Order: sequence, then structure tokens, then C-alpha cells
Amino acid sequence: MAKVKLTAGRIANFQCEDGKSQSFLWCAEVPGLAVRSTPSSSRKRYIFQAKVNGQSMRVTIGEVAAWRIAAAQDEARRLQVIIDQGSDPRQVKADNAEAKASAILAKAAAKAELEAQQARESVTIGEVWLE
Repeated sequence: MAKVKLTAGRIANFQCEDGKSQSFLWCAEVPGLAVRSTPSSSRKRYIFQAKVNGQSMRVTIGEVAAWRIAAAQDEARRLQVIIDQGSDPRQVKADNAEAKASAILAKAAAKAELEAQQARESVTIGEVWLE
């Protein structure tokens, strides 16, 4: 598992090794960061691999075409900080998504309640005219 400094040229020239289902180009600067290539896909992805509670974990950061090298390195460092704090980045992501969904539902419910209240409290000219 040789590690190299990730550069645009190295990543562009990196291909999956013949006979393998996937190959990795490991970053020498940020532990756990690599570029993953498969023979079935021309798209390469940044991945982060580390141990969480004694178990190996791999997370896809994103496609090489969409992420700058520095941004992928920053994301790998952020994921390592989460692990160092005793959490699993996958669980943190799931919890954040759940909290975001709950907030959206709560906001929609509050808006519906406000609209219902405004409808109850509004008086139309037609109602006044009949009186």
C-alpha cells in the first residue's frame, strides 16, 4: 500500500489494476484518504477508510470530478476528527439527516397551523354583508 502525494496528474493517470475489482491510490498527506477506481466505471471517487470501535469503515466522499483534492483532504480530516471524538461518521450523518427531516416536518406543520388559524380568524366581506 504505497502512499503518494495526490496531484491532478496522478489521479488522471490512475487506473484500476488488471484483474482486480478495485484499486486504491492512497494519499501520503492525509491518513485514510484514497482515490478508488474500478474497471467497470470510468468515474473515480475519493474514499476515507478508518477503524471505528475496532471495525474497518469506508465512506465515499465523492467523485474526483466534483471534488478538489484540498476539499477531499479537508473532508477526510473532518471525518477523522469525528472518529477521534468517539463517534461513527456514518451515524452522525444519519442523525443529522433525521434531525433535518424532523425540522422540515415541524416547519411544515407550523405553517399549516398558522394558515388554519388565519382562516379561522379572517372575516370576509360576504360574511359581513349577510349580517
